[in-house]
Amino acid sequence: MPLDIIRNEHKALRNVLVRRISQKAKKQEEVFRAIATSSANLIRTLQKSVHTACPDIGSIRLATPTSWQDLIFAFGYKLKVKDAEIDDASQGSGIQSLLMFETLSLIDRDYFQKFGWRQAAIWAVEEPESSLHSSLEARISDYLGRLSGDPNNRLQIFCTTHSDMILQNADKPIFATMYKGETSFSIKNKTTVLQEAAKLGISRWTHPILFAPLYPIVLVEGKYDCIFLEQAFRLLAPQETICVSYLERLQGGDATGGDKHLQQYIKANASAIKTRAVSAPLVVLLDWDSSKRADEFRKGFTTTDPYKVEVWPDTSFNPKLGKSFHGIERHMPDRIIDEADKTAKIVATKKDGTKAIPKDGDYDNFKAEVCKVVAKGIKEKDLRHVKNFLMVFLASLKPNNEAGQ
Repeated sequence: MPLDIIRNEHKALRNVLVRRISQKAKKQEEVFRAIATSSANLIRTLQKSVHTACPDIGSIRLATPTSWQDLIFAFGYKLKVKDAEIDDASQGSGIQSLLMFETLSLIDRDYFQKFGWRQAAIWAVEEPESSLHSSLEARISDYLGRLSGDPNNRLQIFCTTHSDMILQNADKPIFATMYKGETSFSIKNKTTVLQEAAKLGISRWTHPILFAPLYPIVLVEGKYDCIFLEQAFRLLAPQETICVSYLERLQGGDATGGDKHLQQYIKANASAIKTRAVSAPLVVLLDWDSSKRADEFRKGFTTTDPYKVEVWPDTSFNPKLGKSFHGIERHMPDRIIDEADKTAKIVATKKDGTKAIPKDGDYDNFKAEVCKVVAKGIKEKDLRHVKNFLMVFLASLKPNNEAGQ
């Protein structure tokens, strides 16, 4: 049981507390106040995670000593529901699992304060999705992915799993198969593993539109828009998790982009879209030259559905780029346009200084070269024309109770 593991780690957590209060507790009468303060600070992140997953739980505190008579340290958590505090052992195994992972993470992130040098921590977890309802499964799989992906944690996590949620958050799925008594392993991309696991009955099939259930998905018309937006969001909102996707990524195979095919996909999958959480909507962001079709994309949806349609505004153009620039490229700064044209060599400059693409120019090749430049990395000054729009757009992705904070 998860709590058994937490109990086994009580000495390690106690040592973390002792190290943190050693400099604070200068006087005996301040010791227990320092213990309470340090323990509260110690589990602040843990408390936030548990409260987000289960809003009914008002607060969590470590069951630390409040007097010298309590110094026989009996480690545990106290979870507050309304006016009553409940022992952690009375909670379901899902909450216990979340407490366990957060506690182990807390201990392993504190290793740098110990004597000597500890290179890393490695967790081996068997089916972390066990005994979890779907929302907790999504949160814990996301938590494990972020925890192991943080370069400051020096933490690696191996999981065996039958969960599509764990697979979605894994950075390297390894598919294990047995044939005639022999087990073989193969490293495959996530999309392939998700499809094979569902086909073999190992995990449930999940509609691609329901991936990333905790975060907003921004759906754009094509690959080039996606790469630019991903780069822009990293610069403007590095603390946020926002998934950007397009038809080829969702469907694979010979799927093609463009507003027409995207609108057909939205119409065909409206039922799945409506089952997303309101806090994690699907947002279609159309190119400025597709603005006349925005109302078509909204058909069949209401304002209460987890779905929005936005359009790149014509107020965020680079004023030096003329009408012959289409889609995302017309919002690009001079640096990216000039760098791409060193290879494409099709951009012309008019007498008034504006740039244009000749009618017989290979615009597809030019778009590809722009994408290569963007993929190498952009700087915030490259967003000078679109920053205001994107900041408003990012704010609109937050739930109503967060957007004004």
